[in-house]
Amino acid sequence: VSVYAGLYPQGSRARRRLPGTGLVRKLARLRFASARARLLELRGRLVVFDRYPYDAILPTKGRASMRSRLRRWLLAHSCSRPELTILLDAPAEVLFTRSGEHGIEALDGQRRRYRALASRLELPVVDTDTDADAVLRETTACVFVVLGRLKQRLRWNAPDVGACSPGRRLAVGPGPIVDA
Repeated sequence: VSVYAGLYPQGSRARRRLPGTGLVRKLARLRFASARARLLELRGRLVVFDRYPYDAILPTKGRASMRSRLRRWLLAHSCSRPELTILLDAPAEVLFTRSGEHGIEALDGQRRRYRALASRLELPVVDTDTDADAVLRETTACVFVVLGRLKQRLRWNAPDVGACSPGRRLAVGPGPIVDA
């Protein structure tokens, strides 16, 4: 099951009548996505997030105000931590060719910030500047490694569970990918 948990969904620029309502709506949407994922997980489903609020902990370009740091902290902690996050990485030129959004310089800066985040959080990075089958193989391998660890943990902690493991949440996207 795929769940969108990015910070900036399409069409999200709504007029705000009161200060803070945009943040409250965003936090509510992310908490709902997290609760939905948890419910699906309890039903034994594997949940893949398309995007994840890790955008909020990307290194900033300059010094952020206290208000901005608080907002970013709230957004970053609005969903429970995923079992696995995979950063899907592509050069700025490739991203620009695919989407046409932003400039190559801006995309390259964003890519560097995502790679720094992946390094800090020790996330696997998958190069998407290759054929789709190779990306799928590498991403699937990461997922199966984590599922194998989860299965071992379940057997160790609850031997009566048997071979059936509960679902897990994963996030996938142009930033953090497999994680939830």
